[in-house]
Amino acid sequence: MRPKKNIEKSQAVHLVDLFRQEEWEQNIKHLTEMSTLENIKGTNVPIQIGFNRRFDSSHTKAQEARVKKEIGELEMVVITSRDPEPPGIDYLKAAGGFFRDTTIHDFDLTRFILGDDPVVQVSAFGGALFDKNSQQVKDLDTAMFILKSKNGVLIHINNSRRAVYGYDQRVEVFGQILEVFFPPLEVL
Repeated sequence: MRPKKNIEKSQAVHLVDLFRQEEWEQNIKHLTEMSTLENIKGTNVPIQIGFNRRFDSSHTKAQEARVKKEIGELEMVVITSRDPEPPGIDYLKAAGGFFRDTTIHDFDLTRFILGDDPVVQVSAFGGALFDKNSQQVKDLDTAMFILKSKNGVLIHINNSRRAVYGYDQRVEVFGQILEVFFPPLEVL
């Protein structure tokens, strides 16, 4: 992806301030204006561009459970990603589609957990089940994916732009001797 123009260092600092004040998603268009790392060098402002979920401590624990064989051999991964409510139409028009906007993070998390075991099969199903804005821009609001790795690990990813109970981000890792949930389930 090649940006339309470069930005000055002072603009990079302003951009970081915007990210602190507003939702990241509302300002992602500004990120595409940065063409190279050269534009932000010397600003002394920490900026991360990329997939953030693999840096979440609970997701790191899921990956470590596989690496350390705490669960035995990995057999199945279930990833749930649901937003509290759908975004507005302007966001949907600029987001690049449901798979690129939402599911791409879960694909990255899948690769992170699997390590060097590549995904070799993918089945995807989706629909615009409830959100009129998604329907209007011919996008999806709900999707499910079944993946299979080279070593036979099965992965289920389910995404929705609506969770009436709030933001829902979970990872379940199933092994031959143990199943673990991240974040851990609370006992009621």
